[in-house]
Amino acid sequence: MTSKATTVSNTTSTDIKTTAPATTKQPISITSSTKISAKTNPPADPDQDFDQVTPPSSQAGESSWTYLDDFENEVLNLVNKERAGAGLQPVKSSQGLHEAARVRAKELTKQIDHLRPDGSRFYTAIKIPCLASAENLAVGQSSAQEVMNAWMNSTGHKANILNPDLTHLGVGCYGSSYHNALHWIQIFALIPSSEKYHNNAYDEEVVRLINQERSQHGLELYSMARQTHELAKQQAVYYSQHNSFPSGSYPFQHCVKTVLIGSWGSNALDTPQKLFSSLKERYSNEIILADYSHIGIGYYHSWEGNFIHWWGVVAGDPCD
Repeated sequence: MTSKATTVSNTTSTDIKTTAPATTKQPISITSSTKISAKTNPPADPDQDFDQVTPPSSQAGESSWTYLDDFENEVLNLVNKERAGAGLQPVKSSQGLHEAARVRAKELTKQIDHLRPDGSRFYTAIKIPCLASAENLAVGQSSAQEVMNAWMNSTGHKANILNPDLTHLGVGCYGSSYHNALHWIQIFALIPSSEKYHNNAYDEEVVRLINQERSQHGLELYSMARQTHELAKQQAVYYSQHNSFPSGSYPFQHCVKTVLIGSWGSNALDTPQKLFSSLKERYSNEIILADYSHIGIGYYHSWEGNFIHWWGVVAGDPCD
């Protein structure tokens, strides 16, 4: 889990800090899976190359090469059919990913690789913000069903198609059905919702889980007053915007405050249970089992950089 935390008191100050993992401004490539050609099965060695499929010369009818909308739309439908069969949410069509996939499909006529002809990674073709991306490619299959069969029979490609963290898809199909030379690209990405919102039900559930734990240890249950709740929510919002805590003192004799930050996948922190588990692992004595009377939990959803989920936590004894 990714988290950043500072503990403060009106009389003494002690820092509890955990460092977030290094991140990159580029979208994360979840996997660049093996290449598939129409005439061979995917090799066991992912670095083994297939025979290149050379586009016909202009004398052979290069002008007939184009993007094939119907095939692209059919691949999207087939992907969501596979995901539904696996109990997953469908991926949404993305115009930005569609444009990137078309660029990449055409580039396959020059070089069949997850690297682009200029040597850059495939995700440099993506011109929209995303947190993670993955690419599948194939050359030579004559129909959407044929290329999907090939991808689903390859472990790496299937993993991309059935990755529950990926939310959007763009498909590119470039070539000539007349010459039976089609170049296929799928670009998947995680594109979080841009909505900004709190979730009071999440906050209350975390308090319930904490109090359940305190009860098992014979401790007084926490109270979450409106003021404490609002402080935690404001803290989460401020930290998402400034990467620091709000200035000024808190209305407590003694208190501990922290912000836990979630991204995606195993580091999502997107449910009350995940937040509680992270608090229990990291701050059991400082927060969950601390000798305080009040707590505030504030969830905030906001896609900022590489992070999506922000939790403000305040625990302490209010001033008289």
